[in-house]
Amino acid sequence: MKKIVYLLIALLMFSACRKDNHKEEEFLLCCNTPNLLVKLQIKENLIPEDLLEKVAIYEETSEGKVKANIVYNFKKDGKEYKIKYLKKDGYVIFSFNVLHDMDRTFGDRIIKFSLEIPNNKPIALTFKGKYYSIPGCCSAPSINQAFLNDKEWKPLEEYMNATYEYHYILPEKMLEKEEAK
Repeated sequence: MKKIVYLLIALLMFSACRKDNHKEEEFLLCCNTPNLLVKLQIKENLIPEDLLEKVAIYEETSEGKVKANIVYNFKKDGKEYKIKYLKKDGYVIFSFNVLHDMDRTFGDRIIKFSLEIPNNKPIALTFKGKYYSIPGCCSAPSINQAFLNDKEWKPLEEYMNATYEYHYILPEKMLEKEEAK
């Protein structure tokens, strides 16, 4: 009988020690945003003022085309405003998220977009990017390459690595008028 009692006590102590030594999942502090923002700059004179609200950027997903433009909401003088673009230094700037995986799944990916400007042929925007590891932090997004209608497209260098956004200028020669139907 004593052997059984000692055996039970030993089992209880062993299982209690195992629970105390069990480490919980490590919590990683996220040092940055899971989103990577692209700011597409187009010279103001290339798009008529009355068409600016109609410019759209679509992400091509497995479910079809999804609008990707970021709409800025703000209040001024008690009124709410929504704008789809900003103007700065002679450029109209449209913003959209290229990498936006809240789970920050590692690995390379190719993300395709379509820039649609009224009266112009759609322009293909392709980004090759990934989430990479930062020791002690969550994974971070990065763009490795960008393509404009399948031709390599370089971002403006002054913004590189300063923020989690990339600035690209749309070359004027990319705007091709759509043929009348």
